Amino acid sequence: MHGLITRFPFITAYASALLLFVAPPVFATSHDAVFTDDETQTIEQIIHDYIMKSPETILRSVQEHQARQETKKEQRIVEIIRDRSEELLNDPNSYVAGNPEGDVTVVEFFDYRCGYCKRVHPVVKKLIEDDGNIRLIYKEFPILGPPSVYAARAAIASLPGEKYLPFHNALMEARGALTEERVLFIAEDVGLDPETVETDMKSGKGQADEIIARNFDLADALKITGTPAFVIGDTVIRGAVDMSTFVDVIADVRKKQRADGG
Repeated sequence: MHGLITRFPFITAYASALLLFVAPPVFATSHDAVFTDDETQTIEQIIHDYIMKSPETILRSVQEHQARQETKKEQRIVEIIRDRSEELLNDPNSYVAGNPEGDVTVVEFFDYRCGYCKRVHPVVKKLIEDDGNIRLIYKEFPILGPPSVYAARAAIASLPGEKYLPFHNALMEARGALTEERVLFIAEDVGLDPETVETDMKSGKGQADEIIARNFDLADALKITGTPAFVIGDTVIRGAVDMSTFVDVIADVRKKQRADGG
């Protein structure tokens, strides 16, 4: 029994509720009733025997409870996506790639030093290339320390401008440490003036920090704690998923849009 309770801690709650059925006279006497050691052992033995006899009943209750909690969590996230849709979909400080008039928007939260972000990057690029009707929004979410923040600030410093996307792609495709020198070298390699990038980073540091802070706040509201993460329609995808997952979710969004007359 101890192992079962350790694995599913809120079995204790179910076990307590079970007492209402196995020992109603005891509980009916007084809220301040104190059990003797013998009574406590008897009650514990009854609960133990019941769980050992019908563990599937307890496990099924636990699983149903977990499912209800997960459903509530998902419903809350859907509400947040809708309530904060302007920040997600129309933030002027977030770069829009793909088709700006696309019928489905994919919002990506990423960190330039995240290995999983780098792994899914070519998948996202191919998704945009294969499907010409997707609007892709980038949200800098540098969670892996100061070098990540520096890279994010450098990318933000290239906004607005036509060099953001090649800079973004080059940073994502870079392997090895992303030092400050390396970031500026990559900036120069894609046609940006590194001195201008540095100057813009310093002069616009407050603005960049505000943009990053807003992205963090939005991610926190959506319970996004790692990278990469994607918001597509009412769905949050966490982690580096494969192409088929993206395609299926996007197809579901389009199907729902058609059903809603969108």
